[in-house]
Amino acid sequence: MKIWTEKAQGAGSLLSGAFVVSTFGIWARFVSPMFGTAAQTVGRCLLAAGIMGAAVCMGQSRHHLRGYTRKQYAYMCLLGLLSFGLALLFTLSVTTTKVGNTFSLIYAGSILTSFIVGTFVMREKTTPLKVAAVVVALAGLCMYGSGILALSIGIVTGFGAGICDGLSNSVRKQLRSTDRNVVVMYQYAIAGVLTLPLLFFTSHNIKTVSIWAMVAMVLYAIASLAFGKLLLHGFSHFDVNIGGVILAMQIFFGMLLGFIFFHEVPTTNEFFGSILIFLAVLVAVGGETKVFGLRGKRTNSVAIKADK
Repeated sequence: MKIWTEKAQGAGSLLSGAFVVSTFGIWARFVSPMFGTAAQTVGRCLLAAGIMGAAVCMGQSRHHLRGYTRKQYAYMCLLGLLSFGLALLFTLSVTTTKVGNTFSLIYAGSILTSFIVGTFVMREKTTPLKVAAVVVALAGLCMYGSGILALSIGIVTGFGAGICDGLSNSVRKQLRSTDRNVVVMYQYAIAGVLTLPLLFFTSHNIKTVSIWAMVAMVLYAIASLAFGKLLLHGFSHFDVNIGGVILAMQIFFGMLLGFIFFHEVPTTNEFFGSILIFLAVLVAVGGETKVFGLRGKRTNSVAIKADK
């Protein structure tokens, strides 16, 4: 029996994606002396689309720019629209409530949406381990955040961003037979164009010009591309209804990186909330891949074939 099954590959991609997105806070801090929040979002999306567009035109992916069905093109456009919604709602949330609350709500909304869509729409099977992982992860997110039950603009928009993220996960599952480079290019191009109007509703878009901030923006865009490709690969090989739990590992990674690079000491609630999320991810990965010895039901024919 292979240990590195297709589901294990999918889980590994999602864990890698969680780590990559946890570095976004570091890149944002290096970029912030020059670019405001809206300018960061627009610049990152358009730059990412430009870099991937150049890579597509110069590589083998140029042969895969066409030839998709209308349904596949529709899913690509939908992924771009959801990315725009996520960026917009995230910006509104992070400017009106605590950053910890925003991330907690995004992953809470993503986990719930992914679980509901994956289970009831995509007909993915549910096991006791999956339910346990979801419950433990949500408990950890509630502990990590503070005052997230208050119905403020920041709370509502943060949860709305999570719904967009959860729906994006299911869309990525539908795009598993497409060229990932092309999908990511369209995703960031659409999101970048749609976020352009944000520049007209915010001030201090460009602050002090800095070469290092420009370099950080390029690295930020490259990290965004890596994140997009990892999620496309991950959800092509892993169940949507539990994949959102693995992505919540970003909270744990972000806590570690904040402590290492910025000497940010987590509060007691943040520390224990992150530990609960870590345990939930162990249950999710172990139950589906058996890497950690946890046993869960095989949920589809792909996993059964990979285990043989």
